[in-house]
Amino acid sequence: MGDSPPNGDSWPVWMREGGAGVFEQLYVAQHYGRSEFDTNLFHVIATALSDPSVFELYERDGGAVGGDFDMNGSTSTVMVLALAKELQERQGLSEAESLGLVLTAADMRYSATAFQEVFGMSLDDFYISLAQYPAMESGEDWFEGTVVDASGIMPSKDLTLGEILQSSD
Repeated sequence: MGDSPPNGDSWPVWMREGGAGVFEQLYVAQHYGRSEFDTNLFHVIATALSDPSVFELYERDGGAVGGDFDMNGSTSTVMVLALAKELQERQGLSEAESLGLVLTAADMRYSATAFQEVFGMSLDDFYISLAQYPAMESGEDWFEGTVVDASGIMPSKDLTLGEILQSSD
């Protein structure tokens, strides 16, 4: 699964794309007062997290990032938020510190042990942790099926990009 570099020498694609999604939604929330976080990134299809390793590559390269299971990058974004939440719980980091670590780690060079070294858990252990997020019926006319209940990992409404960036210095 996650024991070797998934995309040459770079981190899993979900980290880059999800990090961009987190950054974008925090910016939008901070400057416009609303973001996709207000609806808990509602359209994350629950079955997408049944095999998180498929988000290590773009759809064009045989993965799932940018495909039907990653509508608007939401699944990748949820994975980044879930990693930040795991860091808060496992390492006692603040919300800003955990997001800062995840968002800045995406720029580091990846190695077979880098995920473990940076985050204190293996990539496989992180993937297993994603099973804790429950599924619920969408309740929307436009989508039939189950979606991830990501309400427990959404950033605090008062969290700013400045706080996150300062914590990663």
